[in-house]
Amino acid sequence: MASTKDVIEGLVILMKHGAATVEAQHDILFAGPDFDDALTKEEEAKLKELGWHFDEKFDCWACFT
Repeated sequence: MASTKDVIEGLVILMKHGAATVEAQHDILFAGPDFDDALTKEEEAKLKELGWHFDEKFDCWACFT
């Protein structure tokens, strides 16, 4: 489970790439899939460190709350 800080910090990273769509379902938050450009390897690593993961089914980043 991610902290509020981890969720916000992850969203800030994703917003830099145009992830304007955010949806919550039960205990998971989805952001994407409309990205203007690719995330850097460092950004992907930071998202994972913050508790985010890439959801292949929905083609977006997700975080359990």
